[in-house]
Amino acid sequence: MTKHMFVEDARVLDINKLVKRGHLRYGERSTARMNWGRFEVRLEHDGRDALRVHFPDGRTQKLMVVRVPMRLGSRWMFHLGSRRTFKLFMPKDGDVFRSRTAWGLEYRSRHLSQKNRR
Repeated sequence: MTKHMFVEDARVLDINKLVKRGHLRYGERSTARMNWGRFEVRLEHDGRDALRVHFPDGRTQKLMVVRVPMRLGSRWMFHLGSRRTFKLFMPKDGDVFRSRTAWGLEYRSRHLSQKNRR
């Protein structure tokens, strides 16, 4: 039987939280730290389209970020090639941040009976 990985158990990198905390501003370089308990990453934004994630073991992941024009201004999103998203996930045993679909993450409520969903 396959072990299910759930969204609720994963670390979430939410671009809206980064914007709210002032870590993503176009034209301004910035650094930030995010932690999930004892696990901490350091983030570096180049002021344009690159966000680097530095992991505790010395690895680095480069993420592309874009500003998407909308009716009332614009919003930042992670650019994943053919898709864009506001959140990236990393399961407890994962090594990088990816989309929910790429990790195959599911919502826990999907595996509950209809009675237990309420």
